[in-house]
Amino acid sequence: MKKILLVSGCSWSDLKFHSIFHPSMDCSWRKWPEILADKLNMDCINLSHSGAGQEYIYYTLIEKIMSMNKDDIGLIIPGWSRAPRKDYQDFNKKSIWRNERWDTKGDMRYFIERSLRYYFNFQIFCERYNLPYKQVQMIELFERPEFEEDKINGIISRETALKFMMKSLYFNSIDEKNFIGWPLETKIGGYSMWDKLDQDKHFISEQDRHPNAEGQKIIAETIYENL
Repeated sequence: MKKILLVSGCSWSDLKFHSIFHPSMDCSWRKWPEILADKLNMDCINLSHSGAGQEYIYYTLIEKIMSMNKDDIGLIIPGWSRAPRKDYQDFNKKSIWRNERWDTKGDMRYFIERSLRYYFNFQIFCERYNLPYKQVQMIELFERPEFEEDKINGIISRETALKFMMKSLYFNSIDEKNFIGWPLETKIGGYSMWDKLDQDKHFISEQDRHPNAEGQKIIAETIYENL
């Protein structure tokens, strides 16, 4: 029996992704979790969902792990999303998860701190159960400059966001060996999967900045090379 590659993430990892900018486009190309599973000779359980934030990614992985035989797990990868996203669970709708692009409660410093808490707690959970894992930042943790708007405190710079991250109590407690691209930002020596893609070749279009088929292969190869 093959081991299982267990993944959760946002639209960059979603097997059922469809483009809102190009609704007639066939986006059924293979996504990086399935490509990586083949490289590792594993079966894949992909829990990713478009629009998901850190809470969805964290808890869908934790609850799936707790419901299965841990000896069947070959590798766990959270493909982390952007810091300001909000997730919540609607138990009136068969426990369906919902998400919003921007959490209206809090500011960017809180969003960054919250993300690092999820990273750290996921690390501790995997260490507690001796589970093989790698963490990956799929898209940039902070919004791109044109979207870097803190709904309470106004516009902040990327430099300010980086200062928030580096001042976090959790920043120096992340295991770099198990977090591909840590510390996430190119300005301080890290990277996200976004940084590994060619802006002209590996995205669907100028309007839709999701990885195309070739982009998904690049992501899978990058992760594979860093296992």
